[in-house]
Amino acid sequence: MRLSEQVNERLWDSLLSEILKENRRAELAELEAFDASDGILHEFSSEFEKNVRRIRRKFAVKSSLEKVPAAVYKSVATAAAILGIAFAALLTQPKVYAAVGDVIRNVFSDHDSYSYRGEAPKEAFKDNIRPGYMPDGYELYSVIYGGSMATLTYKNEDEEIAIFKYGIAALSSVSIDNERHECKEVERNGKTYFIYEAEETGDRSSVIWYSGEYIYDITAQFDRDELVKIAESVRE
Repeated sequence: MRLSEQVNERLWDSLLSEILKENRRAELAELEAFDASDGILHEFSSEFEKNVRRIRRKFAVKSSLEKVPAAVYKSVATAAAILGIAFAALLTQPKVYAAVGDVIRNVFSDHDSYSYRGEAPKEAFKDNIRPGYMPDGYELYSVIYGGSMATLTYKNEDEEIAIFKYGIAALSSVSIDNERHECKEVERNGKTYFIYEAEETGDRSSVIWYSGEYIYDITAQFDRDELVKIAESVRE
């Protein structure tokens, strides 16, 4: 019987987590000795190195995994190949997370996408939703309505921009870069906020969340705490 995609993903999660917890430097040394004795050399391409770092960020959720050396992750990949496990498939196939209610988060190699599988709201689109808080100096500059989506742009005197968007979840989807951003989930007052913090100075960070049948998105050069403060202030 073929396993569903969700079950298959959970099996991969469990497999990798257990391997990472049990692998130690001694195993890596033993693996290298085995390779040398057979004349087998494992060279990792720059793309593979990039994938290893990405996988490490995604799986190093618990403190025990955060302390695992990068070299051990390589040994896991090599061991998986020796055992005949299709590790390459893991690097390319999307990973699916159940997020909030009817929200599905798909994690790909270069972006995360969010989709809503629930029903559309029975009431008309709300066009008066606003953040109750914005950092000092930011004033509302423009409001654009696009049927089931609204985009509000805030500016300060230095022409720095903060964008607040919201719309009917059932009629929209969101795609966010995960190569230059690190995703963190924050739980506040029964809501889950997905925060994408920019890894490079000058890039914008984002926070998205679902409330009822609406999806919300704030993008600006703010830190995590400021983004969450704005998100929590939104008046629905």
